[in-house]
This record gives sequence, structure tokens and C-alpha cells, in this order.
Amino acid sequence: MSDAALEVLNSCPDSVSDLYREIFEEKGLVGFEADAVDAEIYAKVVADTLLDELYGKWQMCMADSGFGYASLRGYSGPIPTETVEQALADARCRSDVGFSRRAIDLQAAAVDAWMEENLATVDAFRNAWAELARRSLSLLDR
Repeated sequence: MSDAALEVLNSCPDSVSDLYREIFEEKGLVGFEADAVDAEIYAKVVADTLLDELYGKWQMCMADSGFGYASLRGYSGPIPTETVEQALADARCRSDVGFSRRAIDLQAAAVDAWMEENLATVDAFRNAWAELARRSLSLLDR
């Protein structure tokens, strides 16, 4: 369990915290790390050779448009006109070469594959949260 999850859990009434721990222990979910799953899926996406090829085409499109790669992150206040023009070129180039579509398709396929390979874990989470909700509500009825 992450430090943030533990902090939230520790701020809950003892009965809910105990219930949470009990259910997740029963379902074998203690120690599950969602960040590791995200990293695994990301690794599959960036390992795709077609995505590399499309990235090269995107770079050529950006160069043909007169721009290198820019990110809109980090700006506060008005965004310079050149940056807006560069972002528009970026969006057009990603669309023209199919980069974003391929990345989204790869991510969706990797998530589907992970869920299929880990169906027992997915079902355990679904059941744990349903049981936690049901049993937490019953605590309110006392």
C-alpha cells in the first residue's frame, strides 16, 4: 500500500480502517502496486517499433513545419503566439502521421492484455471494493 493510501486510511475511523485492511488481506491484495502496472504498460507502449517509426515521421513533419518539439507545460500567463503555432503544428503532425492514434491503440491493447493476464486480481479488486462499500454502509446503520 502506498504512503498516501496509508495516510488516508489512518485518518478513517478505526472501524473502517480495520475493515479495509481485513478485506484487502482476505482478497490477497495487500502489497499490490498500481505504479508497477503503469510502468509495465508504458514499457510495452514505448517498445513498439512502429511508434518509433511514426515518431521519426512526426519529427520530419515538425521540421517541414519550421518547428522543433515544444511543450506547453511550464508556461504561466499568456502563451506566446509562436508556442501556440508550434502546438498547432504538433497536433497536425501527430494526426497526419497517426502517432497519437497508434499510442492510444497500444496503450489500450496493453491494458486489455494486463487485465486478461491478471483477471483474478481484477476480480479480487472488484469484489473487495464492493464488499468494502457494503460493509462500510452497514457500519453507518448501526
